[in-house]
Parts: sequence; C-alpha cells; structure tokens
Amino acid sequence: MWPSGAMSGVPFERPEEFGERAFLTDEEFAQRERQLEEAFERFVIGLLGEAGRKAQRQASLIVDPANGDCRP
Repeated sequence: MWPSGAMSGVPFERPEEFGERAFLTDEEFAQRERQLEEAFERFVIGLLGEAGRKAQRQASLIVDPANGDCRP
C-alpha cells in the first residue's frame, strides 16, 4: 500500500544525488519545503493537496533497494 496525501511531495524513486541516504539533510529539506510552497502558490490542488502541503524528510517512496531505484 502506498501513502497518499502527506507523502505527495516525496518522489517515487530516489534522485541519484541522494545515493543510499533514506532521509534529506537540513539543507535538502529546506529546498524541498521551498519547492513545495512554490508549487502550492502556482496551483490550487484542493483538499487532497492540503494534506500533502507539509514537506517530508524521506528521500523517496521506494526504500528497498537502499538506493531507491525500482528498475531491475
């Protein structure tokens, strides 16, 4: 089962620059917060979007394998 709402700002696969880190650094988290806020300023997502408005420290939804890459 995949989360929705609160995890809507977390990418499915982990960006390569994060390597095998499961969580963002303070700097990366601040950047994600800014990106999410900008996205909400541009688009009206409605009630479901409000649930995911808070940024998350998780680097990706895919957690196994450790690099967050779901390709075989």
